[in-house]
Amino acid sequence: MTALITAVAVVLIFEVYCLVDIARAKDVRRLDRETWALISLVTLPLGGILYLSLGKRWKSGAAASLV
Repeated sequence: MTALITAVAVVLIFEVYCLVDIARAKDVRRLDRETWALISLVTLPLGGILYLSLGKRWKSGAAASLV
C-alpha cells in the first residue's frame, strides 16, 4: 500500500512540474501550450514524458549554463 501511495505521489509531483513548466515556457515545440497541457493531463505520466522529450525547448551549450 505504501508503494502505491509513493508511486501516485511521484506521478502527481511530476505532473505538477510539467504543467508549471508548460505555463512558464516562453515557447514550446511542435504544439501549442494548451495542447501540451491537455495531453499531459489526459495521459498521465506519458504526456509529461512526451512534452519533456518532444515539446520542451532545452537550453544547450556553455552559455546556457551561465544563465
